[in-house]
This record gives sequence, structure tokens and C-alpha cells, in this order.
Amino acid sequence: MGGPSDYFLFKEEASAAERNGFATGVGGFVSAKYAIDSQRREAMKVRERMRNSNTGEYEVKRTFTG
Repeated sequence: MGGPSDYFLFKEEASAAERNGFATGVGGFVSAKYAIDSQRREAMKVRERMRNSNTGEYEVKRTFTG
């Protein structure tokens, strides 16, 4: 015993500050998760566009000027 969840099991009622802090923490976690998922989704779209642009037949013509 003695973990963080035990605190709420044996306490009669959480104070308003504790409830607000918990709600803020959960809200922050959800917000961060959403932001990370959005960034990951954008990165995957970029990778897919790069992969698709590298397909097909190309005519290789090397000319060097200089």
C-alpha cells in the first residue's frame, strides 16, 4: 500500500483544489495526446506523399554544367 491511489481511498472527501487539479491534469493529458496524434498523422501523410512521388518510371539524363 502507500501508493498515490490509496490517498483517495482512505480520505473521506477530496477538496475542491484536489478535484480541480485532477480534472486539469486529465484535461492536459488528453490535450497533449490529441496534439501528438495530430502531429503523427501529419508526419505520416508527408511520408506517404514522399513515397508516392518516388514511384513510376523516370528517364535518367545526367548533364553536368559548370
